[in-house]
Amino acid sequence: MILEHLAMREITLVEAVERLRERAGRVWLGRVDIRVPAAAAEAIERGFSPPPSLAGEDVTGCERLDGVKLLLSGGSWLHVRASHTEPVLRLYAQAESPLLLQALLDAGRGLATAGGPSPPGATAPGPA
Repeated sequence: MILEHLAMREITLVEAVERLRERAGRVWLGRVDIRVPAAAAEAIERGFSPPPSLAGEDVTGCERLDGVKLLLSGGSWLHVRASHTEPVLRLYAQAESPLLLQALLDAGRGLATAGGPSPPGATAPGPA
């Protein structure tokens, strides 16, 4: 259906994505993996308590379907979850700018490690 839509409009997939970004805006996605024992990752996930704000954004909601997903006032979010297949706690974030994305990942790392040393493992932020 997508290919048919593109063919009918005589545009490329890249052009369609750019048109969508013009209408909806650009978002940035990132992930940090924190190596911890599996039991610790699951305990952190279970005991994760949402703060009132994160990286200057108010926390407006918290979903606990698969880990903990903090919904923020500006539309950004931070998701914290244990891997369940590796000894890793994963932090995922989405934001409208690379600076806010990095701030969310840094704040989430700080919350997850309770002020401990910042472990390596952040992937480079990229546009979605």
